[in-house]
Amino acid sequence: MESVILTAVAGLLTVLATRNSPGAGPVGPHVKDWRFRGTTRVAAGAIAALGIGTACNDGKQAEPDTASATADPAEIEELERLAVLGYVSGSVPATSDSGVTLHDRERASQGLNLVLSAHAPGATLIDMDGNVLHEWQASFRQVWPRRKVLKRFRNANWFRRAHLFPNGDLIGIWAHSAGILKLDRDSNILWSSTVPAHHDLEVMPDGDIYVLTVKNHIVPRVHPRKPLREDFITVLDPDGRVKRSTSLLEAFENSKAYRFLWMLHPQKTGIAFHANTISVLDGGLVEQMPEFGRGRVLTSMRAMDTIAVIDLDGPEVVWAHKGGFVEQHDPQILTDGSLLLFDNKDGFERSSVEAYDPSNMSLRWAYRGTPEHPFYSEHSGVAQRLANGNTLITESANGRAFEVTAEGAIVWEYYNPNKAGQDDELRATLHEVQRLPPDFDLSWLTTGAK
Repeated sequence: MESVILTAVAGLLTVLATRNSPGAGPVGPHVKDWRFRGTTRVAAGAIAALGIGTACNDGKQAEPDTASATADPAEIEELERLAVLGYVSGSVPATSDSGVTLHDRERASQGLNLVLSAHAPGATLIDMDGNVLHEWQASFRQVWPRRKVLKRFRNANWFRRAHLFPNGDLIGIWAHSAGILKLDRDSNILWSSTVPAHHDLEVMPDGDIYVLTVKNHIVPRVHPRKPLREDFITVLDPDGRVKRSTSLLEAFENSKAYRFLWMLHPQKTGIAFHANTISVLDGGLVEQMPEFGRGRVLTSMRAMDTIAVIDLDGPEVVWAHKGGFVEQHDPQILTDGSLLLFDNKDGFERSSVEAYDPSNMSLRWAYRGTPEHPFYSEHSGVAQRLANGNTLITESANGRAFEVTAEGAIVWEYYNPNKAGQDDELRATLHEVQRLPPDFDLSWLTTGAK
């Protein structure tokens, strides 16, 4: 009976969380927000009324499993296959649109762009007109010459995310959780690690590197026989060595306020989380929202349609929200205190970028495209708020990036000129276009760099 009730509540939560507006285009602060803002509170109340508990319903931290179990290698292989399904080097036909197709010099936020394309492993630095200024490249065999090439690595020939240093060094996450590496400005390998990093990274002022990592294994308290793809927030030192890892599963289990999100989640094994974002909080909102303390991490779980703030010392989910977005990516706190994210809306065939007031998750701004300029990325996707208030959007699956004003006008547009597919018939996926700040030190570009 309890499982039936949980299923019913989960269904209600899903319906409420995916309600959508038929409109398109920018939404300002005076437009009525169509989202159901009480979704998580309704679910929490339902569970409390039913008296349904969890494995750690006394409020104590979840104890690690002491029982040992070995997963079926075939199930692990299938789980790895499913985890990378849909992440391909290209998925839309190549067209005549190529490079920078629009540049409004008056209204666009000027700066250089760091481009991550799925046609090859590396990164490219371009100017606002699409001219290539510098490239970083590394092959799998260069980085890991004696490493076994697993099935999931064979078509994973690109960087998923990268960080550029002021001296021209670059850290890149290899696709499909193959590892992480650091190159100098001339693409010499400074170090590499096979830690299964994926999706995102953030480099701190002290040089520590925050990444998402994953482990495919059996967690007996979740299921005695079926493996879970468990996500972790992992901190590396400046040379890529692991300092600590925090389990998202344990963070949810330890949370009195938000463990119900895990309880109601229908997918307890396999790809249960699909974490895709690392955003280390600077504490700028702590007076208004104590949960958003300095050093805590804002992350996103695509498979749960949920964003959350993690206290790594608990570990504990101290804030979370589900509702209004679907399979989202890249939540981040802006300088004005808004929470910006890329809402993929997979299944609706149109995406949006939205800014919320995190204190009540009311909508402050959104760009949803227009009939003349629709946009949609069923996977990936990035949004960056720029210095002049514009927003740079990477429409990953379509191989396109574009910059919009607060009013929704497109003032810069870039189509990936690189091709994918056996006969170059596809436009390569564009995992990220990152606009460098105007004061970013680029003196190394003029001092003999290749």
